[in-house]
Amino acid sequence: MRKLVALAVNDVKNISRDSMQLLFLIIPFVAVIALKLILPVAAELVPKYVPGIEINLADHYLFIASFIIQIAPLLLGVVIGFLVIDERDENILLFISVSPLSKSAYIGVRILIPSILSVGYTYAMLALFGLSSWNPLLVLPIALMSGLAAPFGALFMPAFAKNKVEGLALFKLFSGIIAASFIAYIVPDPWCFLAGILPNFWITKAFLYHLTPGWEYGLLLLGGYAVHILWISILLWFFKRKVG
Repeated sequence: MRKLVALAVNDVKNISRDSMQLLFLIIPFVAVIALKLILPVAAELVPKYVPGIEINLADHYLFIASFIIQIAPLLLGVVIGFLVIDERDENILLFISVSPLSKSAYIGVRILIPSILSVGYTYAMLALFGLSSWNPLLVLPIALMSGLAAPFGALFMPAFAKNKVEGLALFKLFSGIIAASFIAYIVPDPWCFLAGILPNFWITKAFLYHLTPGWEYGLLLLGGYAVHILWISILLWFFKRKVG
């Protein structure tokens, strides 16, 4: 247990020395504030310059919120991915494999920490966004599901990237899966479920249903957890092949 605590403390020190990683921790909140400022202005300007189009933001707040809560897990995953790349390049992972801290425990920490932090980010960002109609209790399963996206970066970047620059470039491409949120919102049922192989689809879909919980909400949660776990399992396999 002390080894795991020492690893976490060392992570904090390493992140605090890297301005880019610190920026990634702040970006989710900056994005929320920016949206709060920009969206009302856009809602007023668009009808003026595009005749026939009126935007009622209240109709889309749930979707916007479902998109917002996906930002933090992806960025937290990038931060952890950077740490793992550094530790891989410095042969720290090789040392861990023969130390009392097993590699399985190391991977577990790398998956668990960003996932837990993501849950906290979810509630903080929803509070900052000022969404009037949301159920904190029913959002918890969605926040936990969204947190399962955080390990994507932590596993994907070290598995496929040779260095941080390449890792960031690859993850920008990988983060395109967030487009599934728009499919979940715009494309009608049942056709939208063709995007169900992408984890972000289920986060948005479940969030849109969470105010009217029923069997649909439950099935969306089950589907979402299944897809997230499938992605983590696949990325974990690639991670172990590359890192050892």
